[in-house]
Amino acid sequence: MTPGGVDESGTERVIPAFLWLIERLARRHDVHVFALSQEPRPRDWTLLGAKVHNVGTVGARWLRFYRLFAREHRVAPFALVHALFGGSALHAISVSARFRLPMLTHLTGGELVGLPEVGYGAQLSRRGRRQKACW
Repeated sequence: MTPGGVDESGTERVIPAFLWLIERLARRHDVHVFALSQEPRPRDWTLLGAKVHNVGTVGARWLRFYRLFAREHRVAPFALVHALFGGSALHAISVSARFRLPMLTHLTGGELVGLPEVGYGAQLSRRGRRQKACW
């Protein structure tokens, strides 16, 4: 799971470290990437050997994500859930608990910090502090 960084082009609106990780994992595993907000409209594409499921930002995102995950898990059960960024971890926690799958997350940004001098970090907001409590 990731908020984005996995554009179909492989060059625009991407996070190179994520692409490297996806490419490496897809060499030996069946990888599904659930992009929670890469594009407004939901759709799927292939990127570096992985299947990307863009959940989309319109409508009932949580419900759409959950149904999409459940559908793909029924077709070929997942071995684990891996979240990139703290916000994605909330989605990962919900499906890993529901489907009894192990979960890991990479906190790749400012999820654990609050630097008021520069206005950086999730711990500066009530929402960010609540998210941290869920992990």
